[in-house]
Amino acid sequence: MVTFCVLMFFLRLGVVFVCVMESIAAEEINSPADVENLDAITIESEALDSEDMHRKSTLTGRKLRNRLRSNLGETLEKEMGLSNASFGPSVGVPVIRGLSGSRVLVAQDGLGSHDASNISPDHANTVEALLTDEIRIEKGPSVIRYGGTALGGVVNLVDYRIAEYLPEQPLNLSSEYRYNTNSDEHTGLFKLNKAFDDFFIVHMDGLIRSREQVEIPGFAMDEEAVFEQFGLNATGNTEGFIGNSNANTRTGAVGFSFVDEVMGFFGASVSAYESNYGIPPGGHPTHTHNNVPVSGEGEQVRIDMENIRYELKGEWFTDVAVLESMRLHAIIVDYTHDELEAGGVTTFDNFAREIRYEMDLRQTDYLNSTAGVQFSLQDFSAIGSENFIPESEISRKAAYWMQKLVWGDIEFEGGVRFEQQRIQPQQTERVIGGLVSATLPGLLEHDAWSFSLTGLYQVTDAASISLHWQYAQRPPAVQEVLSLGPHLATRSFDVGNIALEMENSNALELSFDYHSDVVKARLNVFKNNINNYIYQENQGFFFDVDEQLFRIQCVQLEQCVPVLGYQQQDVRFLGYEAEIEFSADIEEYGQFILGVFGDYTRAYFRTEGAGDVPRQPPRRAGAFISAQQDFWYAVVRWTHAWAQHRPGNNETRTPGYNLLDASLELQASKTDFGKARLFVNASNLLDEDIRQSVSFLRSFAPQIGRNFEIGIALDF
Repeated sequence: MVTFCVLMFFLRLGVVFVCVMESIAAEEINSPADVENLDAITIESEALDSEDMHRKSTLTGRKLRNRLRSNLGETLEKEMGLSNASFGPSVGVPVIRGLSGSRVLVAQDGLGSHDASNISPDHANTVEALLTDEIRIEKGPSVIRYGGTALGGVVNLVDYRIAEYLPEQPLNLSSEYRYNTNSDEHTGLFKLNKAFDDFFIVHMDGLIRSREQVEIPGFAMDEEAVFEQFGLNATGNTEGFIGNSNANTRTGAVGFSFVDEVMGFFGASVSAYESNYGIPPGGHPTHTHNNVPVSGEGEQVRIDMENIRYELKGEWFTDVAVLESMRLHAIIVDYTHDELEAGGVTTFDNFAREIRYEMDLRQTDYLNSTAGVQFSLQDFSAIGSENFIPESEISRKAAYWMQKLVWGDIEFEGGVRFEQQRIQPQQTERVIGGLVSATLPGLLEHDAWSFSLTGLYQVTDAASISLHWQYAQRPPAVQEVLSLGPHLATRSFDVGNIALEMENSNALELSFDYHSDVVKARLNVFKNNINNYIYQENQGFFFDVDEQLFRIQCVQLEQCVPVLGYQQQDVRFLGYEAEIEFSADIEEYGQFILGVFGDYTRAYFRTEGAGDVPRQPPRRAGAFISAQQDFWYAVVRWTHAWAQHRPGNNETRTPGYNLLDASLELQASKTDFGKARLFVNASNLLDEDIRQSVSFLRSFAPQIGRNFEIGIALDF
């Protein structure tokens, strides 16, 4: 808290600093004669750059601004192959091609966020999308750089708090205010970059958000689904709103960087994140603590989250013939959150250190490579009334090599990574309710390999076809092997499995890209066989948190939670992602783009009769139309999602839905003082009752109802 207050002081000081420097900046910045470049509005497949050697999708500019929402899952759910595993309106975790949790790495500027979002679905990401400059989405065999712990994909949020290049202007200040009519949500933010003497750059940013209860079109609980799963009628349902869905968030950062266009850059930053949000009622039971009854207020479970991140980053361009550059990136993250409920508190702590060192090597004009090493150490604990995961030390060491060959119209990329993971619990035995006990191992060790190979053929200047292959091993995560006990925020009794083996993923992906002035098309077809796939399966019986007993049937809905055990089976993921856009420039009316899209993931256990992998996204298809001129942009997007009739064993089905969204952006002419932008984002215009099949909380909290977000952004 003290660190956050100090940081906010410096952020406020930055605003004063801008006022003082404004007169100086006016002399340095060329105003009316400046040429204004419109931001990119398409997803682009990027070639090899200084950071990584694989293809990726990037959200930036106007398209990113149009997609930004108050949580990461909502921001990304319109991307092909991505879904939002919501846990109430405050939590949105990205799901990539049906994979989530420990298989999807949410990174901040290339290194992990190290919050607890991959431990449990009720934990929010601590990376603020509204303060990022671009979001890079990497999926399939292209994530060799990150290893098996990201075999599902990587979501990398780039914020440039440590500047890597000299800015075009010596002073830039941007501010933004957003208001959402549905939940009376207010969001204010600013970003400041100031260059001194053409080599020293200071960055500051800050954000404050507050939200009241979220409105929905019908009842919060799907009473039929609750009865199907628990055998009892739902109680405490609400109509027209989701109870306990209010939230408050504050975050900010200060960074600096020394930049030399010839030699490289070096800098550091510190950021702080605070959030307090509620878990919707029904997503957790009421219960007693120490035989003291908990009143109805016990439904108000809150999560109070804090995160401090220290970052050091640099790159050096050498004049050595073979060695092009070297990069060093290190972070220290001090994360904690309290799960607050009447009668008890559970505190999650994760103190993490991570460092990555890389070298770019160029052997010839057509052959280059990247070599790197990576180390991380985490001290993780869950202490309190629901300490279902023991205090543990988790260490990882990795080395990797990536090679690229360009030979005319053909490109080859390959990579190999070796990683060691060690989990050392600080306890020798777990006892739950005096009835369940388990002896813990002193040390769990796993050695994992990852390999990838990509071949791309540039058929024409506009068209290319590529084939990707990846083999990756993922060691089990700490919660998968060591959890034991009730986790009431997720309404479950989690049972880990210390006998879990490593997952072995063998993935193939065939991609086709076509880009011309009129037509843009992309098609991805993929298959991923994962041996020893780790998943949580509903065991079909319950744990009474009041009586501390296991039951075949639920006696009182307010006191029982399903028992979820970690299992392993061989699975197969099949699917596709397709989209095509047609654009036309009509004189006096501007540019028009018409697009259609669709994606599908099918996941099932390969043992005959074993059923389907639980909590998978439904088939989706839709269309959009956009129009733009010099100073305005508008888009209307319709998405249809089919019902999910394959929910997995002891899970409930979810109905289909239609989602209609629209956005309008108006940009004023640039003046000597900067430019202004007004925007309106309308979501769920049909006010549909939308329940995400990938969400653990789908039966207790639907997605937000019809809402309008109105905002203004100022750039100086």
